[in-house]
Amino acid sequence: MTWAGRYDVDELALGLDVGRRRQDWNVAEGNRDAKGLRCTYEQGVALHVMGALGELAVKKTWELDWEPVWDRLDKTRPDVGNLHVRACLPALGLRGRLRIERDDVDDAPFVLVVLDGRRGYRIAGWLRGRRGKERWCYFTNYGNQRRPGAYFLPEGVLCPPWTCPVEAAP
Repeated sequence: MTWAGRYDVDELALGLDVGRRRQDWNVAEGNRDAKGLRCTYEQGVALHVMGALGELAVKKTWELDWEPVWDRLDKTRPDVGNLHVRACLPALGLRGRLRIERDDVDDAPFVLVVLDGRRGYRIAGWLRGRRGKERWCYFTNYGNQRRPGAYFLPEGVLCPPWTCPVEAAP
C-alpha cells in the first residue's frame, strides 16, 4: 500500500464540486465564519475543496466507500469509514499540522492528508482525538483572538499511517 498518490482530472473536478456545494450550503445556513475564520466566499470554497480532496485521498488509499456530504455540521460523524480527515496545503501557509479541536471525538482516529498543490497528496499520519488533546504544548489559536484554540500537531508526533485502525462505514 502506498501512502502518497495523485488525483486524476475527474477526481479534482469532484473535489471542486463538493467544496463549492459545502460552501454554498454554509452560506445559505449562515455559517460564514466557522472557527473564527473570516474568509471570502472563494477562500471558503478553497478550504472546503481542500477538505474534500483530503477525504478522497483517504478513500483511495484505504479503498473505502466515500459519500461526499455537504449539508451537515455533525462533527461526531466520521468523514470516510471510521476516520475523521483533516487536510492541509503547506504551500498556502496552512502549516502541515493535524488540527484537533477541543470538541472533537476523543476515541476517533484523525488522519492528516498533506496536499502538494500539484495534484498530489500524502497520508502523513494519524492520532486519536484524546491523544492529540493530551499534547498541550501544541494548543494555540495562532494569535487570532476570534478563533477558538485547537491542537495543531506536527507530523513528528503522529502515528504512522500503516498503523491506523481503519474500518469501513457501517
